[in-house]
Amino acid sequence: MIIQFTVGNFLSFKEKVTLSMVKSAKHELPENVIKINDDFELLKSAVVYGANASGKSNLIYALSFMRFFTIYSVKAFQGGEEIGINGFLLNEQTKNKPSFFEIVFIVDNITYRYGFEADNKTVQKEWLYYTPKTKEERLFFRESQEIKLSENFPEGKDKETNTRENCLFLTVVSQLNGPISSKIIKWFMKIHTSSYPSIHSIISRIERDPNLKEEIMKFVSIADNGVKDFRMTSTDIPQEQSSEGTPQKKKKETVKKIVHFIHNVFNEKNEVSGELSIDLDTFESEGTKKMFALSVPIINALRNGEILLIDELENHLHTRLFKHIIKLFNSYSNKNNAQLIFATHNLTCMNNECFRRDQIWFTEKNSFGESGLFSLADYKLDDKKIRNDAIYSKDYLLGKYGAVPFIDDIILSFKEKDNEPSK
Repeated sequence: MIIQFTVGNFLSFKEKVTLSMVKSAKHELPENVIKINDDFELLKSAVVYGANASGKSNLIYALSFMRFFTIYSVKAFQGGEEIGINGFLLNEQTKNKPSFFEIVFIVDNITYRYGFEADNKTVQKEWLYYTPKTKEERLFFRESQEIKLSENFPEGKDKETNTRENCLFLTVVSQLNGPISSKIIKWFMKIHTSSYPSIHSIISRIERDPNLKEEIMKFVSIADNGVKDFRMTSTDIPQEQSSEGTPQKKKKETVKKIVHFIHNVFNEKNEVSGELSIDLDTFESEGTKKMFALSVPIINALRNGEILLIDELENHLHTRLFKHIIKLFNSYSNKNNAQLIFATHNLTCMNNECFRRDQIWFTEKNSFGESGLFSLADYKLDDKKIRNDAIYSKDYLLGKYGAVPFIDDIILSFKEKDNEPSK
């Protein structure tokens, strides 16, 4: 489970910002909360609002990037290859400084704090701490290519020379089967982004796990209650391939996997008279396609207690489906403590029935192009915290919380130009 994530000097984030999944002292919506112990509770979800280009997507991407780099830094990058990190470029002081990433999380009832600083070519700092009981202790700290190990991290011994300047020490040690590092990498692999799996991938998973089909069917039927079943077929597709110097074309058979949704057909008395098979890709609605694509990552997250990151969750989804997905996580039925972090413009759930105030976050960009991040629970209006009975969505649209486009200013500027005398 994620406790908090911090990023700084990355894309539109010049200063460090922190997304916290820690429950505040407020007593709201207990079904939205994960109880760790009597003194510590986490949130099952967090939603991020904000104007276009305010930094919502950058926040989701920052966490996705940290996941990717932590898992794959050894395999994905060769020596001397660029990492792909873009710092905040609109300030002369930060554009040549490293980006900052840190995450605090729980694995097997132990809290870990892991992070690194890196520019586009090198990892400049890296650290791992843990709290086995009540006091945080260091496992390792890296500065450039110098790595200091604690006695509690013997798996890192003699691995320093295997660590290139553009990859992470944690990844290297996990590749060599270090128990703590491997456990942490497995935890990072439980973070999933909103890149929807292909139909081919979904079918392959169903073939490995037949019970998954029934769960997907329940999920999809919420989007389209006219669907009674779905079937999977494979089609051989000949592809002509030619190579230079070869007079005859060789044909290679490839397999395309297709999903057909089954609908009832009715006669003039509205009695079922047959069924119709409809190709998902060709004829079904965008909403049904998205629910089908989302079904596997959501089901897996809820099954396995994973973390799901989704940018623009509302795309192609009816409001009812949008609310249903959120409710799956914010529910007592979420027994494995899966977490959902998503960005959206949909305001139908910006209320005290869907979310606690500490679950609602906003990104806002200032006049220098810097994105900020703040929670509704921490926001003050006239020096007073936002009340639980406030109409959040209405106040947000009125601009009381900021994080909205400066439309009035834009319109005013056009009016002023229209009123300028012609030259």
